[in-house]
Amino acid sequence: MPHPRERTLTDRLPVVAVLRLVVTRGGRLLYGEAIDAETEQTKRFSGWRGMDPAIRTLVGTATARLSAGVTGDSGRAADPSGGAVETE
Repeated sequence: MPHPRERTLTDRLPVVAVLRLVVTRGGRLLYGEAIDAETEQTKRFSGWRGMDPAIRTLVGTATARLSAGVTGDSGRAADPSGGAVETE
């Protein structure tokens, strides 16, 4: 039996996300959106504090797809987190 740290990639889910950010010249994040590259699900957010829940929601949705055995565009299911970020 392999050591827990030596699990295969089938135990892990790579999530590819695109971040589109609008920042001030001083580096203040005004708003942005996180986009799941596989399903094109989009979460909009404002400020640095809003970015974390947006990304966590995308990861949660991807994890739910994996658990349900759903991949690709058929995984455009509803947001399982019920979070406060906006979905397009």
